[in-house]
Amino acid sequence: MDKEHQIRQNLIEYVNIALSCLLAFAGSYFILPRSGIFSTLMLIIPFAFACAVLKLKWWVKFVSFAGFGYIMSTIYSNSVTQSVITGIICGVLVMLAMLSIWFFKKRKLVYTVAAVAIIAVTAAFHFTVMGNPFEAFRSESMIKKYVSDNYDINYVILSGTYYDRSMKTFRADIYGKNDPTAVYSIYVFGNTLTENYNKYVEYTLMADKRLEITETLRGKYPDASFYVNQQSISGFPEGIMSPYDTADYSKRMCFGIYIPSDITMSEFKARIKAYTITLCDEDTGVKELFFYGGIADSYFRIIPAYLSAIPQTYRRYAVTHNLTEEYICRSVYPNFPE
Repeated sequence: MDKEHQIRQNLIEYVNIALSCLLAFAGSYFILPRSGIFSTLMLIIPFAFACAVLKLKWWVKFVSFAGFGYIMSTIYSNSVTQSVITGIICGVLVMLAMLSIWFFKKRKLVYTVAAVAIIAVTAAFHFTVMGNPFEAFRSESMIKKYVSDNYDINYVILSGTYYDRSMKTFRADIYGKNDPTAVYSIYVFGNTLTENYNKYVEYTLMADKRLEITETLRGKYPDASFYVNQQSISGFPEGIMSPYDTADYSKRMCFGIYIPSDITMSEFKARIKAYTITLCDEDTGVKELFFYGGIADSYFRIIPAYLSAIPQTYRRYAVTHNLTEEYICRSVYPNFPE
């Protein structure tokens, strides 16, 4: 009988160890960003309490939670320090759960208050580190709606929403299905969303036109110093963007041409005129070009017309700084009528 009892006890202990590891795995998983908004639901706390009631030595529970906290964090984080801190936090949580249960078992008001205080402090700490669950669900809804309204969801991948502790707000990551290396974040600040993936998509769609403009100018002015920069695309059909869009948006594209040399104003205007005429001759049509640079980058010009078919009359844009008294039509096309 003693031998059977010992076997039974050993079996119960092994089962409890397995349950402890399973609870530790689940709890540590639900504090990782990969679990999305579920990481804000404080699921690790009930898992820690469930582990605390198991008939195991305290250090076994601590090691299981600390160990899995470290391992799970290591899988999804490149920071050893962060993984160690995560493991320690998980281990401390299960220790606090054991302490709370011990207080509750005392069945005295002061101990009960202490146990409740421990739970409250633990929950407050979780809110601080992982974010408010109500805000998490609201942020996820905002992000999903924004992505569906602005991107072709057949060609982009959106991660789960999670709390960014450094920015103290919720975020989600977005990238193209065929380009998982270009990952950008969408942040929620109150009722406002901020992101840069739209610029990446625009720059990707403008890459060929940028190359065309650069090659056209470089072919005629091989020794000149200038850089062509993508700026924006004024709009997309139905407002939907896709990094794999094959449509030609040239007539909606805006480019900047930077002339870094410390040249005089007249030389700067001569460069603009020469470059613009060259692009017109090659029928390099875009919506808008602006030139900037010169001495201390103080010169600026906008060419607000489709370059393959500049009309005889168009709105004249005043320029900034020391060129305010001049107009584009006078500097680039001096023969245009008033």
